[in-house]
Amino acid sequence: MIENGDIGTAGRSIWQESIHQYWRNRLLVLTIIALMILVYVFDEIRGGRTGGYVSTIVMIPLAISIYGTVIDGRNNPQAWSASFVPLLWRSFVLDFPAFVLALTAVLLTYEYFPSLGDLSILFSGAAYVLAATIILSLWGTWLPAVVAEQGNRSLSEATRRGKTTFKFTLGRMLACRSLELLSLVLAFVAIIASQHLGFNVETSRWNYSGGLAICATTTIIIVFMNTMQNVILARAYLIAEGALPGE
Repeated sequence: MIENGDIGTAGRSIWQESIHQYWRNRLLVLTIIALMILVYVFDEIRGGRTGGYVSTIVMIPLAISIYGTVIDGRNNPQAWSASFVPLLWRSFVLDFPAFVLALTAVLLTYEYFPSLGDLSILFSGAAYVLAATIILSLWGTWLPAVVAEQGNRSLSEATRRGKTTFKFTLGRMLACRSLELLSLVLAFVAIIASQHLGFNVETSRWNYSGGLAICATTTIIIVFMNTMQNVILARAYLIAEGALPGE
């Protein structure tokens, strides 16, 4: 049986533990936010769209830190090199179906409901959140298993754990991933409000002021969402392994 090394985690709610981990990893959080802002500026200069890929990569150290602390009560930087690549490709594997569904939602919306225009992005975001919630609720413990010192790390074992903890994970993960949709809505509303106020969002001045402010705000939310997601999956892992009582 895996013993939960973080004595306080069992007595804190998901929100409390997420805030605790967000603050405990504040230097890492600030580094991630700064990197994402730099990526935004780079994309604006070069006309690229690398933010999505980079965000997945830079979130991995945060996930390793949270998984290690909540599951085994340790935060060993030496374990990062051993866990980084396996956790990275597993994250991409679990994210890919949700990404495909979101892309399909955009294409179908543009094809059959062209009058919706940019609102199709919100539908795409909602589809992505729902798909990611279900996928992570079923197979999400495949991720913290990489960091755990004990336990089976296979996908089949993650499926077994997912069946055990699906009820615990689903609602919490939906609330967590909805923060991602919230960040998209906030960005969408900010752009529309700016247009009504007379700002031209296509100008370079907007991209380096208003756009930068939106990027910073949404990144802060997204990093917290990832923190909460990691806490939920670590808790689900511990429940499935019998180290914490189920609900």
